[in-house]
Amino acid sequence: MTWTCNGKEVVNDDKYTIKQKGAYKVLVIEKPTAADAGSCTATAHGVGEVDSETVNVKEIDVGVILTPTTPVECKENVKGCMLKCSVKITDGSKTNKANAAFYKIGNEDTAIAGVFKKGFFQKDLGPKKTPATAAGEYYCKYTHAGHEYFSDPIIVEVEEQNTEVILTAVSPVQCKENVKGCLIKCTVEIVDGSKNNKKNGGFYKVGADKTKLAGVFKNGFFQRELGAKKTPKTAAGEYYCKYTHKGTTYTSADPVVVDMDEQNTEVTLAPMVSPVACKPGANCIIRCTYSFADGSKFTAANSKFYKKDGDNVGPAIAGVWNNKTMMKSFGKKTTADVAGEYICRYTHKGTEYTALDTITVNWTAKVKKSKKRG
Repeated sequence: MTWTCNGKEVVNDDKYTIKQKGAYKVLVIEKPTAADAGSCTATAHGVGEVDSETVNVKEIDVGVILTPTTPVECKENVKGCMLKCSVKITDGSKTNKANAAFYKIGNEDTAIAGVFKKGFFQKDLGPKKTPATAAGEYYCKYTHAGHEYFSDPIIVEVEEQNTEVILTAVSPVQCKENVKGCLIKCTVEIVDGSKNNKKNGGFYKVGADKTKLAGVFKNGFFQRELGAKKTPKTAAGEYYCKYTHKGTTYTSADPVVVDMDEQNTEVTLAPMVSPVACKPGANCIIRCTYSFADGSKFTAANSKFYKKDGDNVGPAIAGVWNNKTMMKSFGKKTTADVAGEYICRYTHKGTEYTALDTITVNWTAKVKKSKKRG
């Protein structure tokens, strides 16, 4: 028996196979294509045509249908920004991630690999933090049976993160000159939730804007101690709080105003005894008491006695500190020259203070007793 298809004799090969099935001879066409459509006829030798069949070949759709999930809404610096695309291969073939990729429009030369998961080909653009640059349009591409298939665009929108830092000054601050403790403070609120870092913060005094005063975070405040031991008078003024975050420096809207209570450095001096009676052979001593408003300790080098002669004041006369007073001993060999008016003075923190009253020294000469004549 001979088989012919579309006028051509059929022989056993990779395309056609003639098989015996019981009393029948069967023609099998392997992997038919559109070119095999037509008529096939079986002819028995000496009998003639015994059968004729029409061969209809239906083309199989081997297309790939790509359906993107769009739009994709993401947040800058927040985990999770998923590109997704469903892949349906119409001939029933299994999907293969090696045949699929995402591409960003404008950067088509760079394939973005993904994985198949839960029915989608997908790629997380922000597995840890989504960058602002992830925004844009993407498409999905799949290669199958020598053909490339493309999806409609996937629009990725990235909501920019608010990286603002809100600084609020704690003001005013009342401090006391030369007294420990003068704390300037500022609250620091980082909107994106980042942790604060003392290295990024600083205080700047108005008029000395280039000098950064470092601080620390403590009890919810960024703060700086201006008087760790004693607060200087120069600490008074206005200070701004600044913080640098992600390349931008933020400044507090209002300054920290530091008001300084100036310390009373007055020294009160007064003669301890006046007048003072001096005489030959007796030690002649003048004394002056001191009272410091700021509680300072007495320094002998800062204290001097001076003898007055009318409106004229003589050279300084050094004394010594004794029994909580400043004293000057003229000795037992004192002469009448010691008599007169003396003032005591004290220099404290750049200011010279003078006792309101003078010390009067009187001289009494020895009187010789006359012998009685009898």
